[in-house]
Amino acid sequence: MTILSYCRVSTLEQAAKGTTSMPEQFRRNKAIAELRGVRPSEVVDFRDPGVSGTIPLSRRPAGSLMLRQAKEGDCIVANKLDRLFRSASDALATAERLKQRGVELILIDMGVEPVTGNGAAKMFFGMLALVAEFERDRIAERLADGRAAKAARMGHIGGIAPYGYTIEGSGREAILVPVEH
Repeated sequence: MTILSYCRVSTLEQAAKGTTSMPEQFRRNKAIAELRGVRPSEVVDFRDPGVSGTIPLSRRPAGSLMLRQAKEGDCIVANKLDRLFRSASDALATAERLKQRGVELILIDMGVEPVTGNGAAKMFFGMLALVAEFERDRIAERLADGRAAKAARMGHIGGIAPYGYTIEGSGREAILVPVEH
């Protein structure tokens, strides 16, 4: 058995040297390998630094490679469902394809057993997949609302200043100021 360890963070800043997120994800994935009696040499590391969870797993650089390399008897391990999926349909379809190929899927935040192993685990996995998708949609709504509110009060929401304006301040304090001439 080979453990296919999957780690992902959404931004390159989160993946920068000196941060703990990706190394900590990998450490936890390796712990599952130890629990299952898998030697460290049989743990394959797949990492997608700076890749949004909204991109389907099969379209991410390391995610697609991992899915292609997974073979019968292997086990994919990730820390949390949202490291792999932010779409319920992608989660359920991918998990079903993996199960049909004889590849187990373990999400550490759901326990140490495969999520498609029995009816209760599959139901719980499906519910959490819907929650992850809901959370993704809510985040997108809040960001859009925040950008609209900032723009309405002449706040600068990014990019270059439109013609006839300059940017004063930076970050959250940035505003657009009309150029008089």
